[in-house]
Amino acid sequence: MNMPSPNPSTTEQQQQPAEAAAAAAAAAADFAKAFEELTKGEKTASAMEDQLTALERKLDELLEGAEEKIERTLEGAGERMEEAFEGRGGGGRGEEGEGEARGQ
Repeated sequence: MNMPSPNPSTTEQQQQPAEAAAAAAAAAADFAKAFEELTKGEKTASAMEDQLTALERKLDELLEGAEEKIERTLEGAGERMEEAFEGRGGGGRGEEGEGEARGQ
């Protein structure tokens, strides 16, 4: 008794949609994983930007405070230098400077 052999083209045709469906499912899973990783990366980047913004504000505050302190220090030093020079009689301007300073 001869049994009819299955038609290879029919078997292949049946396997192709199953293989295509499996490939499509694998591609969709890969896409979903990539999208999830991208979303996670965007959240991480956003958090880092927020931290950098806060750090920038803190640095600006520190620099402003340092600049104010430097200005006050320099002003105080300048005043002390003026007082020291005035105590010496004109601060070493020479004979002409002393006469001009005294209104002579």
